[in-house]
Amino acid sequence: MPVAAWLRSARETVEAATSPRIEQVGVDGRRFTVTMEQDPEDGWWVGLVEELPGCGSQGSTLEECREMVADAIHEYLIARGDVPAHAEEATY
Repeated sequence: MPVAAWLRSARETVEAATSPRIEQVGVDGRRFTVTMEQDPEDGWWVGLVEELPGCGSQGSTLEECREMVADAIHEYLIARGDVPAHAEEATY
């Protein structure tokens, strides 16, 4: 395989792996739209919640990021008064 073709293929593979993903995350009986994006330099995933300004989290894996975002949503809802403060654990 010529070097130029190999480089193009490698670039496409990296772009596909790190392109943003739009996912639905369920927390406390509600669904939220989360944009998950992987940092190409350190590999960490960052998730931002579309419906909740300033709400997001990160994780070293996509699964960890999902869990951390779900916890952030739960805490955001508690702070906003949408979920009782005594609700200790988020339900996903």
